[in-house]
Amino acid sequence: MRVDWPFTTCTRTTTASSNIIPEVHYHADRYAASSKDLPAGSIVSVENPYSTVLFRSHAHRFCSNCLSSFSKSGSGKSDGHVVIEQRGKRCLGGCEYTFYCSRECQLLDFSVHKYTCKRYGKVLKDAVRLYSRIHHTKGDFPWEDFMLARKVYIRLCLDSGVDLKSLHSVGDVSVPEGIQSLVETSSRSCDQHAADNQSGLAMVLASSFPLEPNGAVEFFEHLLHKFQCNNFGILDSLQFVIGHGVYPKGAILNHSCDPNCILTYSRGQQVIRTIQPVKDGDELFHSYTDICQPTSIRQGHLQMIYGFQCTCDRCQNVGKWKEVEDALAEDLGMTCEDQIYVQQCIETAQEMSTDECTNHHDDMKELMRQYNSLCQALDVQRRKLGKYHLERYKTECLALSTSLMIGVEDTIDHAEYVVNFLKFVCSKYHPLLLVQQMTLADLQYVHGRRCLAEKQFEELIETCMVTFGANHDYVHNYRTLLDEIKVQK
Repeated sequence: MRVDWPFTTCTRTTTASSNIIPEVHYHADRYAASSKDLPAGSIVSVENPYSTVLFRSHAHRFCSNCLSSFSKSGSGKSDGHVVIEQRGKRCLGGCEYTFYCSRECQLLDFSVHKYTCKRYGKVLKDAVRLYSRIHHTKGDFPWEDFMLARKVYIRLCLDSGVDLKSLHSVGDVSVPEGIQSLVETSSRSCDQHAADNQSGLAMVLASSFPLEPNGAVEFFEHLLHKFQCNNFGILDSLQFVIGHGVYPKGAILNHSCDPNCILTYSRGQQVIRTIQPVKDGDELFHSYTDICQPTSIRQGHLQMIYGFQCTCDRCQNVGKWKEVEDALAEDLGMTCEDQIYVQQCIETAQEMSTDECTNHHDDMKELMRQYNSLCQALDVQRRKLGKYHLERYKTECLALSTSLMIGVEDTIDHAEYVVNFLKFVCSKYHPLLLVQQMTLADLQYVHGRRCLAEKQFEELIETCMVTFGANHDYVHNYRTLLDEIKVQK
């Protein structure tokens, strides 16, 4: 399903201010601009994916067609909007990494999946063997890239009305404008190792179909270059990446480290909303990188992956962003000895494992040792680093995750710090901030801090309405909890 777009697709003629991808193949200068004034929370795009692939580690937890999550008990599924009482079932062809939430989803996916289904094991086995022979290595096969490229090619063939079994030349495949115009990575933005890997994978992809090598390898090389620059990491409701997807309309939006739009996903659809007021004619941006990182890290990532240098206000340290960038690196006297000690504490915590523990009591003891080691690192960082130094934030996140599992008293303090850090660095409507606010609000509510929880729930409702929409389950759930608190007062 496509919606009427409240923005226009344009081709740049001048570039006075901006983060432009250098002019390369397939209309690299396209961008999206608002066609009218829009308040924060406005939907500017709802798009079904051209193709998606789940990570193998998540394949048993999400539907391969609609990407809805199965409940932990296996009795239902939920994506934050709906819960359907139906267990996820493996593909009838027996594919190891293909599950569906319903017969309907399996039928919808079958037109593409059937070309891999009963040959799944052989296709993968042959692909891994050829890839290993090309690169003289075992393991590290790019499974997700391989499967996504196969699915895209199969759909291109189906949309072109050609028979995959008799097709021997990619020249008969019609590539739609949405895919054709996706920006390709410049060869200058890839190191030689990455370029060799992509060339090798292109050969493997061509060999997995009955295609003549001439032209087919080049076709898949172009496709993989487009993937590197345009694919999206599909996020679940907790902002964990569960797979990759091709969304041609979403790929039109350019990057800013201070974006006016965010992306969320619902049942496979990519939804793009504004997170600040946008005027008629304003360009729409989302962020291609982790906006919690300092400028040097963000710039390096953008140059390496996308081949351009961002020149947004944040990267130029304009206005409030100078304070943010300074705070991320504020050092109050951290010595080399301090750094070594902190690193040892963090590594010690990360090396500990509960895998070999035989009972719950042993698990708790091991987790407590991990937590104490992280607290030792934090003790130094709180004295020797600024309040919003990035390294302290990372350690506080680790301490929060561990403390949630053991229920120590300081859990709320870690959650408050993480929320305050994200409020300082991100937009108030960023989904990552929303997830951490949920954690903090739940902790405050459970521990009887009702006044603080009430304020947090009010903020959450406002944020959810902008980030996910007024009808999302999050809005209804937190309104219910807010009403309970008010009644108890």
